[in-house]
Amino acid sequence: MGRTGCRSFRRKALCSSMPEAEFHLIGHLQSTQAARAAELFASVDTLDSVSLAERLDQAAKRLGQRLRVLIEIKLSPEESKAGMDPESAELAGTAGAVA
Repeated sequence: MGRTGCRSFRRKALCSSMPEAEFHLIGHLQSTQAARAAELFASVDTLDSVSLAERLDQAAKRLGQRLRVLIEIKLSPEESKAGMDPESAELAGTAGAVA
């Protein structure tokens, strides 16, 4: 079931007949939606910044959970693409923190 954000997903999730299903967020997540994402999803598959990682971690801890994440790596020089630079210290620090 594809949804474009936390708000639209929540409506669908509440009506879902799949209570045992785990849902992953795939797509850009604004840091302002981190707390909502930690409530709704078992995994965030597009972690693209340290600040987002910190917000997700804080939100998950408040819920007594540990949220699984996949780090998004930017492999294209296009400005419209998101993700962490594969050569950056930010990536190395985030990878160590989420391991």
